[in-house]
Order: sequence, then C-alpha cells, then structure tokens
Amino acid sequence: MKFRSIIGALVSTAVSITALPAMAATFVFNVQVVESIDVVPSPTFDLPDVGTVGTVTFLLDAATLDSDGDPLTGINVDAPLSQSLADAEATIGGLTSDLSDVSIFGFPGGARFSNGSFSNITISLAGADCIALSCTLAGSFSILKPGAPAPTLFADVEALLLDPDAVARFSFNGTVQGEFVSFVAESVPTPVIPLPAGGILLLSGLMGFAAFRGRQHVVTDPR
Repeated sequence: MKFRSIIGALVSTAVSITALPAMAATFVFNVQVVESIDVVPSPTFDLPDVGTVGTVTFLLDAATLDSDGDPLTGINVDAPLSQSLADAEATIGGLTSDLSDVSIFGFPGGARFSNGSFSNITISLAGADCIALSCTLAGSFSILKPGAPAPTLFADVEALLLDPDAVARFSFNGTVQGEFVSFVAESVPTPVIPLPAGGILLLSGLMGFAAFRGRQHVVTDPR
C-alpha cells in the first residue's frame, strides 16, 4: 500500500507539473559596445565608448502569445504588444533604453523587437535631454543567427533567445543637434588575441572575457 501511495503521489505531481500555467521568461545577455559614433564635440550627449560592457534584456511570454492558435500573431503586424508579454531594454554604461510600444518583426536570420515599425528609440544619458537636443533616433533590439529561418511563432523567437549561437544586438542611429550618431552593442565571442610576454596576465584576461560572453535565462513569476 505504501508503494502504491508513493506511485500515486508521483503521478499526481507529474500531472500538476504538466498543468502549470504559462510562464513569462526574461533573457539577459551580456553585451559589449562595438560601434559608437558620437556627437563631436559632445558636451552633453556622450555615448558609451567602444568596449563598454552592459546588458540587454528581453522579456517574452511565448506560450501566452501563441495560445490563440494564430501562428502570425505579433509577427509583422501593426498592433503593439503588451509590455507584460514582450519587452526589451538596454543598460550600458550611463546609457539606458526601453521599449514602450513593442512590436516583433521576424525575418530570415533573426527577429527584431522595436517601437512600432523600427522607430522612436528613446535614449537616456546622464545630463542629456534628448528633447532639448532635438534627438531623432531609430533603432531596435535584435536576436540574430545567420541561416536561421524567419520565425513564424513566438516560440520560434524564444528558441532564438535560447540558442547559444545566436547574437543579441541593441542598435540605433539618427541625429542629435543635427549631427549623425550611431551605436551598436552586441554579445560577441571571445576574440583571438596574440600571446604577449605576460602570458599569465593574458590568461586571466581571457578567462574574464569568456565569462563575460555568458548569458542568463531567468523564468519570472507564472502567469
């Protein structure tokens, strides 16, 4: 009887697990600035320099968004998504950015999270008022993998976010006080560096950079 009770409890637990509601997932990528074309001179609008590290975060509740059975919902459509179901933000040096009108666009090789149709990226910098500086910036958050098919489900976008070979990118360009600016930060593989005389110092640096390449996958509260 005791054995049957244990089996019954295990079966009940398994059923409970499979019946759990959908959960929104947050994906955090460590990124590095690979392009920073700034206003020159830049007394108030100073973008993080190339090499600056930070994070790019995506939130996606794929199961909830796919639950209506329409494989194209949210992909290449005009209607914005709820920020509780999809979102993206960047924190790099003194720069922060967050989407407010989320759309997701699928294309061969990746997916893009943007405000509306790839526009109206708001950039926050310490001491910089983009309204006063007449900022006109367009950009997006992307998850990219060359050769990957265009996603048609939110689950496909989630699979890209989970793919260790995919690259996360935050980028924008436009004008500030009439001058062109451009910015790109992305998760990058460890570069090949020639071995100098200080081999031990190099080794510790490579180990640190390899750790920087990592990403975290955190599941938030069930919905």
